Amino acid sequence: MHRILIIDDSWFARFKVRQALLGFAGVDTLEAENGPLALEAMRWYQPDLILLDIVMPLENGLAVLKQIIHLNIKSRIIMVSAVDTPAILADCIALGIDDFVVKPFEVQSLQQAIQNVMKWEIGSNEQSQVTDRR
Repeated sequence: MHRILIIDDSWFARFKVRQALLGFAGVDTLEAENGPLALEAMRWYQPDLILLDIVMPLENGLAVLKQIIHLNIKSRIIMVSAVDTPAILADCIALGIDDFVVKPFEVQSLQQAIQNVMKWEIGSNEQSQVTDRR
């Protein structure tokens, strides 16, 4: 089972991410709507992949990313955000993200980023299933 943590304050953005994940078999998801909830969840959930927004209340995605590094969490990270300025992209790359998907995104674009980063097959022989732990 692949464990994915979706971190975004927007319910609709989390919904769109879950739609993209339906293309992969055996995916278990957990959602967090802000940085502190996400950091708490990471300690016990131990996700394989983190899909992280930048603009969020309480702690933005860059602050969360720095905490992930500080806590030595070994998850792969894809930033999924509408904020895509050259300075932000450079900061994210310097902090070690694996990919960046710009919102609004097509489901196939996020699936391709996940496939590139995780090497998971889309539409494998197993039945696609997303277990949601909201």
